[in-house]
Amino acid sequence: MQQIKSITKLLLLTLAGLLIAQTALAQISYRRTLYWNRVDQALKKMEQPPSEDEGTLRKVYLPYEALRGMKGEHILLAAHEGIYAAQEQMKGKPKAMLERQINYNISRALSGYPYVAPGEAGLTALYDHIRNASNPKEVRTFLLKQFFPNTAVHNSFTRYLQDQAHRDVSTVRELFYRLGREPGEDVDVREAALQSAYNCIYQDYNRYLQEDPTIREEAEKRQRPIVPMDINSEPKIELSLRTQNRLKKSNRDVQNFYGYLDMTLNQADLPERLQQTILNITETAQANLPVKPTVVPTRRASALTTTEPETQPETTTPIAPFEIDLGLPEL
Repeated sequence: MQQIKSITKLLLLTLAGLLIAQTALAQISYRRTLYWNRVDQALKKMEQPPSEDEGTLRKVYLPYEALRGMKGEHILLAAHEGIYAAQEQMKGKPKAMLERQINYNISRALSGYPYVAPGEAGLTALYDHIRNASNPKEVRTFLLKQFFPNTAVHNSFTRYLQDQAHRDVSTVRELFYRLGREPGEDVDVREAALQSAYNCIYQDYNRYLQEDPTIREEAEKRQRPIVPMDINSEPKIELSLRTQNRLKKSNRDVQNFYGYLDMTLNQADLPERLQQTILNITETAQANLPVKPTVVPTRRASALTTTEPETQPETTTPIAPFEIDLGLPEL
């Protein structure tokens, strides 16, 4: 009888210990996603269909009300914690599903950033966040790719970044250049910076072109969009003097970009993956920009070769955000 009581007591103590451990783990998990949970809950409130009476009120005031008291750094922390939340959500799921969820969570967290950190100060904080190698590379690469995405992305955060980037293209481009050529930087971050640098160069060139009234008229005649390579084809398009002067500046930017790619391509110990990225970007630029490079990026024999560094952990290679439909809510 005494033995049964001892066994029962032991079992009860074991169960109690397990319960305490589970509670402690749950509390740790919650603390690790504190800001993510707050932002996610705020967005869920905003996603609920408003009643007829509060429709206008919600549309105008709720974005600010739901995020009351939060600052830009809190939103960035929520993006960091969104990575951990995705890992918890996707335990045992395929890598691709995990990457997609990480990307979605980062996007969801950052969708509130323009409302709590508007203006130049908020943008400067993002630049600093991207430069800081101690921040998660998933967030840094996501941010890099949002300035000049390959395709249209319909969410408030990306529009905010693009609007700010077009106001100060040189600062954003220098950020890309610096990270793309930094030898000690993470390969994923460097690759994102290099690709974003090309997107910046191309979109800046194309923007000058599309703002010319003649281009709009020519597009209507040809019943298709006019792309940069069309300006060297027949029949010749007569551009305004203003556009010609703007494109001269863009031509210099393109030539400088080719020089930058060549310099980076010939860094000692440049990973093979980045070598191939630069060669691919060079080929894309030559096919889409009507500027013949004075220097064609080429890997010279004097540059030391290397192999790809050790494979990164499986949770640290997010899918490019502009390649998927994130389905983000409008704030």
